[in-house]
Amino acid sequence: MDATGSGQRSDLSHNETSFNLRPDEVTLHLIASGLIKLSEQAQSEGFLEPPYPPPLQRGLNRLALACLQRGRQPPQSLMELLDWCRKPLADWGLDLPDGSIDNAECLLDGQIPTATCEAWTRSGKDIEADLSEERLLSDVLNTCRSANDPQTYVAFRRLLIKRPVMDGLTYQMMLADSSLELLINQVRAAYEPAPLSAARNGFLETCAGCGNLLLRTRYDQWVCEDDLCRASGNMKPRDRFSVRDDVVWLRRDLRRYIAAPGRAELRLAEQFERLGVEVELWPEFDKYDMRVTFPDEEVWAIDVKDWRNPFLLARHVNRTKRFPLDPPWNRAFFVFPDARRQQRSDYVRAFKIYCHVLSNHIEACFEYDVLQRAKQKLKQ
Repeated sequence: MDATGSGQRSDLSHNETSFNLRPDEVTLHLIASGLIKLSEQAQSEGFLEPPYPPPLQRGLNRLALACLQRGRQPPQSLMELLDWCRKPLADWGLDLPDGSIDNAECLLDGQIPTATCEAWTRSGKDIEADLSEERLLSDVLNTCRSANDPQTYVAFRRLLIKRPVMDGLTYQMMLADSSLELLINQVRAAYEPAPLSAARNGFLETCAGCGNLLLRTRYDQWVCEDDLCRASGNMKPRDRFSVRDDVVWLRRDLRRYIAAPGRAELRLAEQFERLGVEVELWPEFDKYDMRVTFPDEEVWAIDVKDWRNPFLLARHVNRTKRFPLDPPWNRAFFVFPDARRQQRSDYVRAFKIYCHVLSNHIEACFEYDVLQRAKQKLKQ
């Protein structure tokens, strides 16, 4: 362990200090970023082991110093730090903003980085994880805009949401699909070989809840990496693929920030259509997620957000999200999956407290609530 005093300030980048992160927030960001990188490195072996990513070591240095300054015993090694990461953040004794964590949030669930861990990787402005899927989507958007082809963009988004895992034959069929002809290179960039460490008796299995691969834990159990699937217990196998089938899996960043909220987007769009209203997904090259037009021509703009922590989501929205006025709308909503209410009953209230972009015309609610408001409107 290298717990030098110089680490407390030297790890603060220009972007982090400009965003006014507290020192302990920077520490959590570094640890979370390191855990994500460590998990990616370890996927081929199926467990976490050295060498460790530099952000994880820097995060440990900062945590050790913070503990010593407060008279607490710090973790003595990176392996002990991993044990800490499986415990609630509320027990770490860090100086964090009110509401930024709840009593149940951890960075690791076994060996799987949690949604909370993912969120803390985005707590600064210069996060590689924050940029990777944005670079790919920017490339996709530029290509589709140049061709004036919004339908190809919609087809690409649907592919990532509906097919997080594919065997080699299906993958080749998608590459040959005429609806994706403009984006063959981007489709290739979106997928990677499935980790053989997830195989059981020569087969890879997908989660019945979300379609992602079931992963092997250090206790030889198979679980889904999606925290909502683990919380629901809905992790029975849905599809099985032989390891000889050249299986591909959506990249981690795309699984978390495109496919996960995308499932809620498609589900919500289908429910709006059942109400008899017009729905357009990702209008005008993804100005927002959904444009709902009622019979009286009132328009709702909807942006679906799926984060475990409402405080971190609100801060991310404050920094990055403004509802564009074109295409025009009358009301706008940030909408959260109903399952988040089961994890935290005050989710919407906490988001509203910390989100600064809400107004009389921009609201926040769960899926069920926005649909109820739509039903009430249609009865008027």
